[in-house]
Amino acid sequence: MEVDNDNKDTMKSKKSIGFFDKRSTQYGTNSILLIVAVLGILILVNYIAQKEVYRVDVTKNKQYTLSDQTKNVLDQVDEEIKIIAFYTDSTGAKQEVQDLVEEYKALNSNITLEFIDPDKNPGTARQYGISRYNAIIIEKGDKSEELSSATESELTSGILRLVKDDTKKVYFLTGHGDKSVTSTEQTKAYGMIKNELEKQIYTVEELSIISTQGIPEDAAVVILAGPTVEISDKEKEVMRDYIVNRKGKVLFLFDPLIDTSAGLNMGDFLNEFGLAYKDGVVIDQAQGYYGDALTPVVQKDGFESHQITQKQELVYFPGVSNAGKAESVPEGWAVTELARSTATSWLESDTTKTEVGFGEGDIEGPVSLIAVAQEVVPTDQKEGEESSDDKDSARIVLVGDSDFALDAIIGSDIGLFNRDLFLNMVNWLTADEDLISILPKEAVTSEVALTGTQSKVIFCLIVFGMPAIFVVVGIVVIVRRKRKSNKEHA
Repeated sequence: MEVDNDNKDTMKSKKSIGFFDKRSTQYGTNSILLIVAVLGILILVNYIAQKEVYRVDVTKNKQYTLSDQTKNVLDQVDEEIKIIAFYTDSTGAKQEVQDLVEEYKALNSNITLEFIDPDKNPGTARQYGISRYNAIIIEKGDKSEELSSATESELTSGILRLVKDDTKKVYFLTGHGDKSVTSTEQTKAYGMIKNELEKQIYTVEELSIISTQGIPEDAAVVILAGPTVEISDKEKEVMRDYIVNRKGKVLFLFDPLIDTSAGLNMGDFLNEFGLAYKDGVVIDQAQGYYGDALTPVVQKDGFESHQITQKQELVYFPGVSNAGKAESVPEGWAVTELARSTATSWLESDTTKTEVGFGEGDIEGPVSLIAVAQEVVPTDQKEGEESSDDKDSARIVLVGDSDFALDAIIGSDIGLFNRDLFLNMVNWLTADEDLISILPKEAVTSEVALTGTQSKVIFCLIVFGMPAIFVVVGIVVIVRRKRKSNKEHA
């Protein structure tokens, strides 16, 4: 009996060994181990993904990346700001608002979000004066604003207006054929610039100092954009008093006067502050917009280090003259040239020439296109005296072009760079350097424009080409199968 038991144990052991030696068993074991390993990796990756979130924005204009200005504005938020969104539970747009605000909350915990369904809570909606779906209210203490849309631009602008306790007045001068914030004429319209300024902390009005004989006390910035006639001595006297005695802030934007023989008569006036404007047209054959030598493009290496241009990627000027530093800068003023054309460019002084080429009287590049002048703050004050703040000093920006900020240009994709530059110049003038940055981007709808020929080609490829490919592939497969079958029977 004992021998039989030993034989049985030996047989069981051999069967067990045989079972594990089987190829199917080994494959099965390997499969189980592989599945366990894959599951372990997936669990680990999922855990890491929850702890560390990495996002890549692949949209054309980085639409889902918060702008520098939004980040700067959020740095100033030290009290709770409530975002109240009146969205129904069933609307898909609710998630878009949630995603956007989550980005804000990640940068500042003082930002909160609450959704209210106006159908379920009509009393609350009436309390906030809401009469439409998808309305958004932002609150800070007893101050509130309703946004026109759920975009980064609107949300950041609304927060900025709540954070800043006061607004500043910007005046655009009129009476010289200037650019206008109320005009709809394509060559004059500055309406989009007005809207962008009002999204920040500014209110915008037009002003004729010929009629008023003065500049209002509430003027934070005065802008003379694209005059086409001579500036009178009386107007220059008013502006001089504003700059020197009231520490005023002025933005001058002058165009090459190609279509008129009259000058602006501003040379001596600008020299008083260390600035110089030379009429003419900058020709830049090396770096023109889409090859247009009359539309120079300034890229990063063409900007001087300054608060206005520190974030600037590029800007383009559709017809620009020389705006730079005077040969002699008066004591008490500091002047910086901010943007220059390329070294191979030049300032064409004779705008009546039919052939483009460097000639007598022209100025070799690089040519300065933007210059800023600032009153120098004394640093050697006597003991007991308070030092003046350079934010209260007079500031001037001179640009050799005004067309770069027209509605027709600002409204284009690349025109956003021009918009940023204009607004950053105003922000620097008002000493709101914390607003100088790359502004929030609007959503861009990508469109493909096809010619008639291209449309026909695509139509033929889809309707005839793709079916033909499947037919050919099918025929090839059938022929190969028949050949293979014939070989096997042979």
